Amino acid sequence: MAVQLSSPPVISPYRREPAGPPRVNNSGLVATWLPLAGVMLGIASLFYLVQTSDLASTGYNIQGLQGEESNWRMKNEQLALEVARAKSLAVVETEATKRLGMVRAKESVYLQPPAPVLALRASPASRGESRPVPEMEKPVPGEPKGAVESVQRLLSSALAPRHQGTDD
Repeated sequence: MAVQLSSPPVISPYRREPAGPPRVNNSGLVATWLPLAGVMLGIASLFYLVQTSDLASTGYNIQGLQGEESNWRMKNEQLALEVARAKSLAVVETEATKRLGMVRAKESVYLQPPAPVLALRASPASRGESRPVPEMEKPVPGEPKGAVESVQRLLSSALAPRHQGTDD
């Protein structure tokens, strides 16, 4: 029987043992994706800058429009005040007397329409009941026959030429 002695394995300093699966060269992937990521980051930052500047210019436009709105509101209030002044009775009277040459009436004439005379008449719808119905008035000789003639007389007397004399 022969005994064999086993010798330890000889490890050569120039030979390597495989440590696992073979390594893949990643330098090509990094060289491709790194510039692409930089371009994407640049585009995103430009988009952010465009949005920010657009927001700032919109805010500036809004401030300008708000100032313009307040100016228009102030002008509207001033015009409303002018309209109120022009409609006041004192201004109307001053304009009528000075510019148009009108004079204030010395006496006022008030017209009162005659009261309607009611007569009782039976109508078919009343089933025999009497109801008051206005009756035509008989004109009085020398007086106007209606409201139109009364107004015509009043206007003709008011618009008749006046003699301008001295008031003492």
